[in-house]
Amino acid sequence: GPFAGKVALNSDKNVIENTGLIELYETVLQRAKELSIDNSSNPVSTDGINQALLLAATRLSTLYELLAQEAYSDAQDPTITVGDDDGLDGVASFTHAFQNFEPDLLHEELSLLRGTDFRKSYPVYNRMFWNYAKGLGEAAYNVNYNIYDANTDGFINEDDARILFPQGHGDAWGHFVNAIDKHYDLLQATNFSWRSRSELYSLMQNVLEVDYLDEKSFAKLAAGRARAGRDIVRGTYRLKYTQNPDGQWQGYTDSADPARAWGVSEWGHRAGQAAYFDWAVANALLPEDASGATPVPNPEGLDKIERSGAIDEIGEIAAAFHEIQVAMDEADGGVNPLGFDSDAITFDIDPFYDHESWEGQLHFEQIYERAVAAGENALATLDFAAQADNKLRRISDDTDELLHEAMRQDLDYRNRLIEIFGRPYSGTIGFGKAFPEGYEGPDNLLFAYLDRTKVEQVIPDGTGSEDTTTLEFNEIKNTVIGLASNKDLVDIYKSTSGGSTQLSTAVQTFILGNSYEDPTATFTMPIARASDYGYKAPDDWGQRTSYGRIQRALEEMLREEVALKGDIDTYVAFLGDYETLVLRLRNQIELIDDKEGLDDAITGVRAGINSTVVAVQTGIGIAKIIGNTAEGVAEAIAEAFPTSVGFSNDVTSIGRGIALASAVGFGTATDTANDIAEIGIRIAELVRDEVIARLERDGARVDYVSEVEGMMAEIELLSGAEAPMRAAIGERLQNLEILRQEYFTAQAEGFRLLREREAFNKSLAAMVQKNRYQDMVLRLSRNEAMGKYQTAFNHAARYTWLTAKAYDFETSLDPGHSAAPGPVYDQIVKERQLGLWSDGVPAAGQGGLAEILNHLNGNFQVLKGQLGINNPQFAAEKISLRGELFRIGPPLDDGGTAASDDRWKDALKARIVPDLNKLPEFVR
Repeated sequence: GPFAGKVALNSDKNVIENTGLIELYETVLQRAKELSIDNSSNPVSTDGINQALLLAATRLSTLYELLAQEAYSDAQDPTITVGDDDGLDGVASFTHAFQNFEPDLLHEELSLLRGTDFRKSYPVYNRMFWNYAKGLGEAAYNVNYNIYDANTDGFINEDDARILFPQGHGDAWGHFVNAIDKHYDLLQATNFSWRSRSELYSLMQNVLEVDYLDEKSFAKLAAGRARAGRDIVRGTYRLKYTQNPDGQWQGYTDSADPARAWGVSEWGHRAGQAAYFDWAVANALLPEDASGATPVPNPEGLDKIERSGAIDEIGEIAAAFHEIQVAMDEADGGVNPLGFDSDAITFDIDPFYDHESWEGQLHFEQIYERAVAAGENALATLDFAAQADNKLRRISDDTDELLHEAMRQDLDYRNRLIEIFGRPYSGTIGFGKAFPEGYEGPDNLLFAYLDRTKVEQVIPDGTGSEDTTTLEFNEIKNTVIGLASNKDLVDIYKSTSGGSTQLSTAVQTFILGNSYEDPTATFTMPIARASDYGYKAPDDWGQRTSYGRIQRALEEMLREEVALKGDIDTYVAFLGDYETLVLRLRNQIELIDDKEGLDDAITGVRAGINSTVVAVQTGIGIAKIIGNTAEGVAEAIAEAFPTSVGFSNDVTSIGRGIALASAVGFGTATDTANDIAEIGIRIAELVRDEVIARLERDGARVDYVSEVEGMMAEIELLSGAEAPMRAAIGERLQNLEILRQEYFTAQAEGFRLLREREAFNKSLAAMVQKNRYQDMVLRLSRNEAMGKYQTAFNHAARYTWLTAKAYDFETSLDPGHSAAPGPVYDQIVKERQLGLWSDGVPAAGQGGLAEILNHLNGNFQVLKGQLGINNPQFAAEKISLRGELFRIGPPLDDGGTAASDDRWKDALKARIVPDLNKLPEFVR
């Protein structure tokens, strides 16, 4: 937009894109001047500072020049282009872009040249407003300026026009004034010194000599302003002109608003003085000879900065000033804006007869033919300009299509990125926050922030694990394997059938039933927790409006952590149950051990007592037996006594004693048989009691084995659930690893999309930049073509006016006659378009010069028969001043005498006057 005050020099993307180049350059230039040449306390002026200020001023002037040239070109082109085809097939000249704002094309042209007197709000001010007034002009405006849905809201309206043309339209004079004013501001600064020189520029590590042609730019701007001023003077005079002599001074001064000063004379003063001053300054800035302005000897190339280098621009200023003066002289002389006196008529016609045969054309027809030829030339020039304009439209359409494609692609990228990164928290959007106000894109900055990142944030009563990175399985196998070396359990199995083999089988059956293979290994696995990759979002951030794959992966990781915690708790409970059963088994074995010790003691005591009683009884019985020798009895008695008392007593010693005693007593008398039988019975009863006691203890041991193996079977059954529990924990850990991979994969995909979008935007920017280069060249070509078209149009208008005069001369109709051309004169003067031309022939239907010529020719073709113009009276007569007025004979070469030639010379000499203006006949 236009400069209304300094802007913040903020490099932030959203600030730069919403600030115009003119505003930025104005701010930089003003700030630089305040720090250097305009510094009130310590003004600084060096060659480097002056060169930098001049460069900024020239760049800023160039920006204003672009606006000025665009407005000037709009004023030169009265047509409405309705398509992008080459030629004039898509040109509509029967309407104009600001039809509802301005009454006709001439008013519109002047408004585009000098602005309007109605001041609008920022940023339009005195320029033409965007024409969306709901009339025919709205359609013409929209088509002519190729307005499209720039803000993509689904409507084409003034909002889109404001985006495309932020300063409105027109005011070429004002833009030229702003452009050249930047140089005048520097020239008026006391501490500034303008030095005409080239400078050094670093490009790709090469220092090159460049020249931004500041002096030539000044002359070019001055020439543009002079042209605009010339057209404003002529346009103002054309607007106020009337063929009626009583109203010819109308509009010479601005009687409607003297303060505005928009009269012909006032614009002549304004534009003429500006052109004169600009011409003088341009000559002063450029030295006449380059050798006197540069220390380089024999300057050439960029070092040769002299007046002759800008001779075209300076000459154009002088030519425009001359045209302004001519326009004022014509207005002062009362001639019309086309440069003709009201009674002017052309007689430079070809003879329309050859002796007595009709061969030629009438006066009107000859001038009409010239007007048609001039119109065709103007049409060809307009066609060329229209081609350039249509190319501009195609470039604009192509750029528009690129922008729409960019919008569609960016929308696709944005949606895909939102699917990955999600949308930002509402509390992170706004002024001074991570994302600007109104941001609707992905959260590619704070995507790792979540509402919850830890298990205890999901389970309020849960306690977090102290180890947040690893999971360790305890060693429990050694405890089970240690059971096989327990002495009491080994003794129990040894005393039963199968012995140690059954014990090994029982324990190995339990061991091989689980998944433990290495009794000394400790299994440790890292836990990929969501809190390792995500962060807890502050409560004042609000909520995300959309969650992406990254957030879902982190949330899934958190869910798996919750499930993992449950599985670990279940596994810990299993270990507790397992340890309880193992401890119970150990306790049971210890109880069995204690019980076995008590049983052995009881059995030993009982056996000792019984053996002692039997031995005593046997000893008494044996003592009664009469033997052969005392020594045998004593030996038998001694052998009958048990050698020890306890669990390992020799219970067969009684039998040995009886057998020995029997042997001794065999030789005794037979009357001792009854005594011996009674002793044998007593010994047999003792043996029976001992065998029964031992069998009872062996049965109890079998029950112990059964009880131990039952408990081991229970442990084995419980251990069967251990592997699935551990597998479930492993599955959770693997799921966490998969989700971790998904998180990084989604993150990588998101960054890859960002890089892809960046590459696409760079490619798009290159294409748009290429279009802009083409656009600038075509605009310059179009502007030049439109200038030539105006010259050709003015020529066609002059011949159209002469055609009307020839029509009036030949028909000589009364001014009140319906076919009289009286009203046409003012219409031709004010006409600003060619109209409709069909195969090079002016046609009616779209106004302009074509319709005027068609109307005059149609009337003439009807009237020339009615008035007898097509039936001329042929006469060949000669008029001779020499023979008929002065009565002097023919010359010597025509049969006369030398004396007649002398008389003719004397007659001419006698009538020579020193000053024709002294004769009343030659004075107006």
